[in-house]
Amino acid sequence: MRYKMFMFDTECVLDLKTDRIVFPFTKEYLEYQDWITNNPNEYSKLVHKGRDEASWQGLLEEVEEQEDGTFIKKLYHNDYTLWVESEVRLLPNQNYQTHGIQKSYHKDGWVDLIENFRNGLKHGEHTSYDHEGGVTTEGQYKKDKKVGDWFYYFYQQKQIQIHEKYYDNGKVKSRKEFSSQNKLIRDFNYDDSGRLHGQFRDSHNNGELRARGVMKDGKMNGLWVFYYIDGSIEYEIKFDNGKPVDRLIYYGMDGKIKWERKT
Repeated sequence: MRYKMFMFDTECVLDLKTDRIVFPFTKEYLEYQDWITNNPNEYSKLVHKGRDEASWQGLLEEVEEQEDGTFIKKLYHNDYTLWVESEVRLLPNQNYQTHGIQKSYHKDGWVDLIENFRNGLKHGEHTSYDHEGGVTTEGQYKKDKKVGDWFYYFYQQKQIQIHEKYYDNGKVKSRKEFSSQNKLIRDFNYDDSGRLHGQFRDSHNNGELRARGVMKDGKMNGLWVFYYIDGSIEYEIKFDNGKPVDRLIYYGMDGKIKWERKT
């Protein structure tokens, strides 16, 4: 493909051979018209690409060949500030596939995200940043699926807000959430099909424990305890495979049993 179309103006194109913008009613534009006549299939791809990627309205795309034979693909905002810079490779069908490092930029110019790709799929380290270069998210992809440990940090702090673990199939294995005082406020665990399984812990907005128990195959199991916002016990109940059994015991905020009821 010799030309790349501007998404914001289908009358203008980028000539990849000369790296120049071709405007209507110029000598170069006549050459472009000749190219359309002699390469109808390629032109069809160009027009089809412009329609399919209408969501990129306002973006300019260009591809640069490096001295070592590799290619860099760049996407720009409509104010010509760099948006995405990707290492790509040229496929036999003349399309470009992301393969290597991809950087995304904020409109103010700072790096917002660095990702790694293999054969067009996210594969490898994934790191996002704030405007001062501080890490906000870091984790790993494997063939477009999150794997291993993922960390999400409080803004402008290298303090963990969320810690997730993933199975190799991309399903979340566990999720822990922490307060800004580094106190564990939520602890969820899952089986490899995505169902809650294992220890469960949830907290009120003030950080005090709200509920704790065990999940089994997505259902509440065993003794569950629920708490008032001040951390004192509100009620207790047992479950067997999701069904309440035995008694529900309700406590007042003074810690005394107010009533019991069979389930």
